[in-house]
Amino acid sequence: MIVLRRRLRLGSAPDAGLTLIEVLVAMTIFGFVASGIALGLTSSMAAAVDNQKRITAASLAAAEIDRVRAIGDPFKVNSVDPGVTAGPDNAFTVTTDATWKTPSGSDSTCGTSGGPLQFRVVKVTVSWSGARTAVTSTTLIAPSGRINDPSMGTILVVVKNAFGRGAGGVAFTAGSLATSPTDADGCGYVLKVPPGTYTVTLNQAGYIDYQQKATPSKTADVTAGASQVYSFQYDKAATFTLAYGAGSPKLPTNLDTTFLNATYGGAFPPMKVSTATKQASLHPYKDGYQAVAGAYDDNTCPAPNPTEWAPDTRTSPAKVGTLPASQSAAPGGSASLTVPMGTATVSPGSGPYLFAVSQNATPVPGEPACAAGAMNYTFGSVIPASGGTGVAIALPYGTWQLYSASSATGPQTALTGGRVAITSNGSYVSSSGQLTLDPRS
Repeated sequence: MIVLRRRLRLGSAPDAGLTLIEVLVAMTIFGFVASGIALGLTSSMAAAVDNQKRITAASLAAAEIDRVRAIGDPFKVNSVDPGVTAGPDNAFTVTTDATWKTPSGSDSTCGTSGGPLQFRVVKVTVSWSGARTAVTSTTLIAPSGRINDPSMGTILVVVKNAFGRGAGGVAFTAGSLATSPTDADGCGYVLKVPPGTYTVTLNQAGYIDYQQKATPSKTADVTAGASQVYSFQYDKAATFTLAYGAGSPKLPTNLDTTFLNATYGGAFPPMKVSTATKQASLHPYKDGYQAVAGAYDDNTCPAPNPTEWAPDTRTSPAKVGTLPASQSAAPGGSASLTVPMGTATVSPGSGPYLFAVSQNATPVPGEPACAAGAMNYTFGSVIPASGGTGVAIALPYGTWQLYSASSATGPQTALTGGRVAITSNGSYVSSSGQLTLDPRS
């Protein structure tokens, strides 16, 4: 037996142990198997977590559907967008989208797709971070009574704010019909309206529309069996405090101010802003405003806008006119806005009352023409009788003729060049007293 054991050990000795290649192959196979197991476990855990969140999301969606159904009245069901956070640790976002369905099969928030209103479709969406797909649930809310009358029409009022969302709580009138303020979606309804022509007017204190109208209105015909839509963009006004010119010059009491906005597409009609308060209430466009002093008009009177002046080739490099950057304010908020102007000094002389009339003369190269008398401003009694250095005044850019008078309605006398001196942004004073205020200098 001992001899046999020795022979067996000797015979197996060359095969004892594993080679390096065999070890590497074994480790590679083990790695593949372990990776597969780990991936399977990770996927299983992720699926379990997602399923748990999906169950929670479904519960939140069902709760929102129950809340909507409990309201019952489709006119009191509103969208909730952006959504509200809910669930454990507020990890879920619940968004409610309520739309009206019409006989044509189309739908919209305020029922503006045409045709009579039928019922409200409410879709609830619950999402969360990392969700593969959101959980959705839909229900219908039908009215308890009849909404439409084949012999009558419907007025639908749609009010959006400056950001394109519904503006709720906005009061409006529709002729002599009874109305209620817009709901949270910015929708207003007037049902069973006798056919005819109706004017809808918004009238909400502190609000202003995209054309700077505080009480905008629209007129349209309401026909039997159809819905007539009146759409508005209306929001809380933003207050802009204006800084006119440099220093504290005297301003015309009837000065125009022109506001420019890129979204609107240019300049609004000139406005009379109080030179006492120096505040303007404007629609809160997101891209804000630039301001030009004077009755700027791209066709008849471009001179007040510095950017309308051609480059001044008398200098190298050529100087150009610029406007301060746009300034914006949130709805109901406030901001400051610089209104660049030229300034001059008027010395004492006959008559304390001062007047300024724009001229169509263009004595300075690159000055845009402006129709004579396009701007006609009065300063009131500002010129000192004698002594001192005179009075500093500010005017829009362009060419002006100044006049003085002994009273507000008395005969006016043109001021000669000796009584007018440029203090800023001016490059020319003629012997007759005409002065040019140049934004490029």
